[in-house]
Amino acid sequence: MNEAAVLKRPLAEEAPGTCHALREVVLLGERVTYRALPGRGAPLLAIHGLGSDGRDLLDLGERVGHPTVLIDLPGFGASARPERPYTVRRAAEISLALLNHLGWARPIWLGASYGAHVALRAALDSPARVERLVLLSAGGLDPNPPAALREHFREERLAGRTRQQLAATLAILAKRNTPATEAYAARRLALHGARVAPGKSDLRAVARSAQGALRDDAPRRLEEIFQPTELVHGTGDPLVAMSVAEAASKRLPRGRLRPLSGLGHLPWLESPAEVAAHLRRALEPSA
Repeated sequence: MNEAAVLKRPLAEEAPGTCHALREVVLLGERVTYRALPGRGAPLLAIHGLGSDGRDLLDLGERVGHPTVLIDLPGFGASARPERPYTVRRAAEISLALLNHLGWARPIWLGASYGAHVALRAALDSPARVERLVLLSAGGLDPNPPAALREHFREERLAGRTRQQLAATLAILAKRNTPATEAYAARRLALHGARVAPGKSDLRAVARSAQGALRDDAPRRLEEIFQPTELVHGTGDPLVAMSVAEAASKRLPRGRLRPLSGLGHLPWLESPAEVAAHLRRALEPSA
């Protein structure tokens, strides 16, 4: 069956074994890849974090059981590495273009880390396309991020990191080590080791996306987001402090904070069953 025929069918009707297949489409002139999971209920658009791709949310998507599309944002995964600024607004526009391609009018947006910032941007720019937000370890919440982050995410600085330095950084992200967190770290390290051909690794995309996020005004406009917004956040998150999530939940008109005791910045990998249970409750029609 060809791609067009598959996309015209509900994801709940997908043939077994097709859901992990990587699909490709040109959106706004850029080659973008994604995966689709079948399921029942309201559709989900899942957006990954920096240095990651849709694979990191596959297990969570399967556990939740809703029709889910997992995008590889440009610069990450198998998507193209365009030579352009990596703004949060552009990432949101690409995500919206994928919805148009799929024929999805108003899905639930599931964002992890940087992907949460992209979802917040979409809610501001195209509120009619966002049913609700479910944000994991959300970026885009702090209206006054530390100035040192600009230096931390400078492209030249990231390029100068040794493999050992990157491994040490990755080691602090999770508070609960699992095979999934170890596989995540291994993928990140493999990309770092392959940084020999310009544009072929995610290095530039990480640096430029982070700098774009620091310039974006969504964190200062949370009061304008009126969709129900669930913040699922590890109490031990070393990147986005729990206090930041608490403050953001109060600024969001329909915000609700779901603390995950003892988990770090990768709760969907540290405790996927626990996170999936939170998500299923959040996605209930009466939630």
